[in-house]
Amino acid sequence: MDLIRDSDREYLGRLRDHPDAPQFNWTWTDQLSPQGLELVRLFADRLTEFPPRWGWGQAPHWVEEFVEACRTHVPFYRNRREKTMSRQDVREQPELLFPDQVDQSEMVYHETSGTTGSKVKIYNHPAAGECYLPLLGKALAEAGVHFSPGPHRVCLMLVFHHTTTLTYPQICPVLDGAAFLRLNLHPSHWKNPDSRTRFLNFCAPQIYTGTPLSLMELTKFPLEHKPRALVTTSMALLPATRKQLQDHFQCPLIDLYSMAECRCIAARHDDGDLDLLAHDVYVEILDPDGNLCPPGEVGEITLTGGRNPYLPLLRYRTGDFVSMVWDDPEVPRLRQIEGRAPVNFLTRDGERRNNMEVTRTLSTLPLTQFSLHQKARGELHFRYRGAEELQSEIQARLQELLNQPLTIERTEESLGPKWIAYSTELN
Repeated sequence: MDLIRDSDREYLGRLRDHPDAPQFNWTWTDQLSPQGLELVRLFADRLTEFPPRWGWGQAPHWVEEFVEACRTHVPFYRNRREKTMSRQDVREQPELLFPDQVDQSEMVYHETSGTTGSKVKIYNHPAAGECYLPLLGKALAEAGVHFSPGPHRVCLMLVFHHTTTLTYPQICPVLDGAAFLRLNLHPSHWKNPDSRTRFLNFCAPQIYTGTPLSLMELTKFPLEHKPRALVTTSMALLPATRKQLQDHFQCPLIDLYSMAECRCIAARHDDGDLDLLAHDVYVEILDPDGNLCPPGEVGEITLTGGRNPYLPLLRYRTGDFVSMVWDDPEVPRLRQIEGRAPVNFLTRDGERRNNMEVTRTLSTLPLTQFSLHQKARGELHFRYRGAEELQSEIQARLQELLNQPLTIERTEESLGPKWIAYSTELN
C-alpha cells in the first residue's frame, strides 16, 4: 500500500517547481511502510497514556526488563562491566548495538555531529524517526498549539542559514499528507534575494523550527503569514532572545531539547524548567563516577531506552549537562540546561565562576550570538553579534562577575555553529 497519494505528489511538484523555489539539492523518497505508520500512531497513543513519571533514584517499571533484554540480546552489552556508554561507543562500534536477529531490511542511517563536533553515523528505522512528529506535537500542545494535518499545506519548515546544507520538500503520511520543508535562507541557494520572501509566503508553514540564529535571520523577511509557533533546538536560549522572537512573530516559542540518538527528550514554552516528553526514555543525571546526582545538582544527562531498534541505549552519556528537580515527587524536570560540559572562568581574586553564571548574567541582553574565551593569564575576550550600544552593559556585567581584563569585539559575521560558546586556556 502506497502512503503517498497522487494529489500529494502533485503538491510536492508544485513546491519543487514554484518559480521562486530555492535550488533544492536532495530528493526525498518515502520510506515509511503502512506497518510503520501504525507503529507511529501507537506510539502517539502511548505518549498520552503514559507520561514520564518517576521519583529520584526510582527507575520506571519497564527499565529492569529493558536492561535485561539489552544484556541478553545486544552484543555490545554482553559481559560489559562499565556503568555507562558514550557517543564514542556509538561512533566506533555501531553494529555491535544491533540486537540479535533484528530485521535490518528497513534500516536507514544519517550522520550527525551534535554539540560535540564529532560525526556519528546513526542507524534508525523510518517509524522511529517519524515518532519525532508526535513528540513535537506533544511539546506544542503544552503551549496550546496544534498541527492542522492534511494535504496541500506546509505544516513544518526547518530553516537554516548556512553556506551549504541539505534542502528538500517531503510529504508526511503521519500528518495525513501535509508537507515538511528543509530550507536554507542563505542567498546562495536562491535565484534572487526577493525569491526567499515570496516562497516563504507561498508555503506559509504552520510551524517554523531551527536554531535561534536561523530564526533570528527569519525576522529579516517581510512575511505575510503568522506562524502558530516557533521551535528551537538550542540548549541555551536567552530570555531576551526568546522575547525578541515572540514579539516579532507574535506566537509561542518552544525550546526543545532533542538529539539524533533518541529525538525529543524535553521542552518548555517559557523560561522555566523543561518538561520531559517521552514515556520510553529514562533520564538520569550522573556525576563523573557514574553516581546519581542529588536533585538540583548539575551533572551529565544520561539516557536509557528509546524506540530505535538499532540503537538501544543503556545509561548513555550525552555530553550535555543539567540538573533535575522534582516539584512533584513523581514529576521530574530539567533545569539550568546548557548543552555542554561546564566551563569555569577564573576571577582576579582566584575564585571560579562557571558558564551558567555567565549565561544568567547576560540573559536579559538581546545578543544574537556570543562567545567568551579566557586566556592563560586570565584575560577575557568576548565576541558577539548584536547592537553596538550593548558593549558598555556587557562590559559592566562581565567586570562585576569576573573582574578580569576584558576586550569586547562586535561582529556581523557568524561566530560558528554554536549559539553560545565558552572556552578557557586555564585548567
